[in-house]
Amino acid sequence: MHRDTVRGYWGSQHFAFPATIVHTIPARWLRPHGEQLEVHPDSERFHRALICRNADGMTPQQIDHAAGEALEQVHHVQGLALDDPQHDWGALTAEIDHREWLRIAAHLRAAGLTSYDPRTDPNAVEDPPRIRFGTPPDQT
Repeated sequence: MHRDTVRGYWGSQHFAFPATIVHTIPARWLRPHGEQLEVHPDSERFHRALICRNADGMTPQQIDHAAGEALEQVHHVQGLALDDPQHDWGALTAEIDHREWLRIAAHLRAAGLTSYDPRTDPNAVEDPPRIRFGTPPDQT
């Protein structure tokens, strides 16, 4: 038996292969040092508004369940982002969604409410931001 050979069993089958260490560097690590990805405030507002709209009428238990599902989505997209940096943006927006579900759950607990109503939530985002096409012409 050679020292540079790895041997083992898979089920009832014996296997052996040369001992080689292979390490794949996730694509995320290839971003320039110090590069900071940030979601535009309008995008964050849009995602928060969608969550507030979806949460309307939900009970605290339903919101806790939705927050758990949002956390699973964060983990899933973060895993995808390790191999494809295009998923970094999806990971950022999934984190926004999760934070909003957690914020809504905390609001319900603090206020002692039995269901969520964005109209009574002072921090709710009810409407997505309007689309802006550049700056308006000067009106002088």
